[in-house]
Amino acid sequence: MKEYTLKENSSPQINLSLARQRDLSESTITAIQTIMDKIHIIHSRPLYYCETYKDAVECVESLETTLQLLWGFSYDKNYQTYRFGFKDCSCPKVDNRERVGTGGFVYDKGCVVHKWMFEGEVFMKNYSYVEHREDGDYEVVVSEKAAIRYSKNSAERYLEEHPERKEDIAGVLSDYTDEDFLEQFIIIHWATETELDVGEYKL
Repeated sequence: MKEYTLKENSSPQINLSLARQRDLSESTITAIQTIMDKIHIIHSRPLYYCETYKDAVECVESLETTLQLLWGFSYDKNYQTYRFGFKDCSCPKVDNRERVGTGGFVYDKGCVVHKWMFEGEVFMKNYSYVEHREDGDYEVVVSEKAAIRYSKNSAERYLEEHPERKEDIAGVLSDYTDEDFLEQFIIIHWATETELDVGEYKL
């Protein structure tokens, strides 16, 4: 990375109270602050320090992984949010704060920082089902990948209870099953195809 300088007090500061609670050493605290400074400067001038926005995002993600480990946390990409800290990022901030830990982050296809993620994108279908809750009914929309994963997990649980039906559900569990077969299974058994975005909608 190129040499960089920071204006005094311009970078986010380490939470010293939390650092003391976690019994971090002075050298670890210094290392965390140094990395936070680097992330801040890349957020401010990504194309000065990196060749592309993609490189900048990946650099920040790598630095944030190091931060997690220095803090004594387990590596978990679902809790990493610095990818949305770039000054030119137009991805929804509030929505993504609410989704921390879920892995279901929302990206704006028009975002100059993240639009590279959609290059060569293959169209994927979404599926919905109705979920009944104490506060009312919700239409839950999941991605095609999530729907296939859910179907396979359900089939595995069913097989544990009904081993005699192994041949009947072999097509769902096989890694070589045609996607059209899985899509038909989803539609027949538990969901419908939808044009809605992934999320939950109160009915």
